[in-house]
Amino acid sequence: MQSEDRGDGVDRVYWIPLYEILEERGFDVLLVNARDVHNVRGRKSDVSDCAWLRELHSVGLLRASFRPAAAIVPLCSYLRQRATLVEEAATRIQRMQKALTEMNLKLHTVLTRRPSRPSLPRLARGGRGRADR
Repeated sequence: MQSEDRGDGVDRVYWIPLYEILEERGFDVLLVNARDVHNVRGRKSDVSDCAWLRELHSVGLLRASFRPAAAIVPLCSYLRQRATLVEEAATRIQRMQKALTEMNLKLHTVLTRRPSRPSLPRLARGGRGRADR
C-alpha cells in the first residue's frame, strides 16, 4: 500500500493512525512524497490519483519517504512539540516587548543593560529604591 505525503511542510496527521494499523497487521506501507510522484512523467489528476499511485508502485517507481521506527515515533513527536512550544514562547515574548515599547516602556533595555547584575530583583523592586544609572 502507498500513501501520499504532500511535502508542503503542513502537518496533516490524518494518515498516521491508518499507517500504524496497517503496519501492525503486516502490510508493507510506503509513505510517498508528492514532489517525487509529480516529477514522474505521465498524466496525473485527482480523479485517477489512486490508480496512478498503484501503477507507479507496481513498476517500482515510488520511493518511500523516511518514517522512523515505531519506538522512536513518540520521541520525535515529543521533540517536535517541545520545539513548537519554545518557538511560541519566543513569539509571545517578542509581542510583549513590542507592546511595552509602544507604551514607551523600554523594559527589555533595562533588563539587559547590565548583564552582571541579576535582572529579576530590579524588576521586583518595580522602580522603588535606587535609580538605575
